Amino acid sequence: MRISTKGRYGLYLMMELAGNCTKSRCISLKNIAASQGVSEKYLEQIVQILNKEKLLISTRGAYGGYKLASKPSEISVGTILRCLEKTIDIPECEETADKSVFVSIVCKEVYEKIDEVVNNLLNNITLEDLLNKYDENYVLDYII
Repeated sequence: MRISTKGRYGLYLMMELAGNCTKSRCISLKNIAASQGVSEKYLEQIVQILNKEKLLISTRGAYGGYKLASKPSEISVGTILRCLEKTIDIPECEETADKSVFVSIVCKEVYEKIDEVVNNLLNNITLEDLLNKYDENYVLDYII
């Protein structure tokens, strides 16, 4: 499995929105691009896809920008990646007539199980889970 830059930056963008938006406040694409060090034009392409898939809400105007369409607990990493990636499956074995029985068994028993585990994992990690990990690992603790 390979995740493209589009998939990675899409996840980063969604995390940024999950961590910094409120119900009444949106974040501009310009601010997200600056915080991630990514081209605003590139993020526009990603936002179009996520918006079309109804994962984002866009608002125009002086205080416009983007926010999540659902709660972070309702958006899985798998949902985001499936919107942005052509495929997130493990490559299948090619069907050829000269394959041995052992090759067929390996393909079926190993590759299919890897694909199933990866998809289950991605479906069970939400943006809220990632935010909680962030809070556990990156919140500053001041001791005097």
